[in-house]
Amino acid sequence: MTPEEISRLQRSFLQDIEALARMVYTYRTPVAEADIRLASSILRKWLVDGGLLGRICHAGQQRPTFRVLDNDEWLTTLRTDPGLTYALTGGALFNGRAFKMYYHSTTPEPLELVRKLDLPGYKTVSLSAFINQNRIIFKGQNIILSEIITFAANKLGGVHYDANRNERQRLLEEASNHMTFGGPLDRIGVKPPGTLYVCLEPEGDQILSGFHVEIIAAASSLIQMELDGQPLFELKTKPKWYKNYGFFNDRAADGQQRRYLEFPAMTKKLRPDVL
Repeated sequence: MTPEEISRLQRSFLQDIEALARMVYTYRTPVAEADIRLASSILRKWLVDGGLLGRICHAGQQRPTFRVLDNDEWLTTLRTDPGLTYALTGGALFNGRAFKMYYHSTTPEPLELVRKLDLPGYKTVSLSAFINQNRIIFKGQNIILSEIITFAANKLGGVHYDANRNERQRLLEEASNHMTFGGPLDRIGVKPPGTLYVCLEPEGDQILSGFHVEIIAAASSLIQMELDGQPLFELKTKPKWYKNYGFFNDRAADGQQRRYLEFPAMTKKLRPDVL
C-alpha cells in the first residue's frame, strides 16, 4: 500500500472506532439491537475482510493486541460436564454489571470442578488469537469470534440480510438463539426464540441473542486495543451530568494535536503517537 492509502485507511479506522463506540458505549440505556448489527459490519470490515487492520498495522510496523476474557480454563472444564449443551463467554455490561461465562447443562448438580472455578480475568492476545478465540460451545462444537462476526454481518442484517443457511450456518443460528437476553417479557411483548431467556435489563424492550452479546464484547476489545503495548485510547471518567457527545480537538503542552471521544460517563483520549 502507498503512504496515501495507509493514511486514508487510518482515518477511516478512527472514524469507524468513533461510530463503534457510540453504538456500544451507552449511558443508562440498553444497547440497541440495530446498533449491534451495524457494529458487526465494522468488526467484519477491520477484523475479517482481507485483514485490513493487520495490513495497516504491518505497514506502520506496529503490533496490535487486544484485551479479552481468559476463558480457556472455563471452557476446558465445562467440556468435562457430560450434560453441557451451551457455554457463552460474553463480557458485555448489562444494567451496569459484567455478563460473562454463562452456561447450560442438563446435569442436575454442577460439577465440583465447575463450582470451584473463579470468574475469569482478562488477558492480552494478538490479532490472530483474538479473531480465532473460542467464544461459544454449542452441541459440542466450538464457535470462534470470526464466525460470530461474519454470521451477524452477513446473515442477521449487519451488512445485508440473507435467509439462506448451509449446515454450519444453521448450527450457528441455533447457537445464537439458544440463550437470549433482554428486558422483562411483559415490556417486550413477544416470545423469545430458543430454549433459555435471561432478563438482564430492567428497562430493556428488545431481545438480544448470544451472538449479539459477543459482538458487544468484541467491539469493546477493538476500541480498547493497544499498539506496541500502548493503548489507542485513554479512559477517563466524566461527571454523570455531562451530556455532550463527540470528538473535539485540543492541543497538548507538547504541541501535539489530540482528540478526545466524550461520553457522559467516560472519555477516551486518542494517543497521537500510536496511530
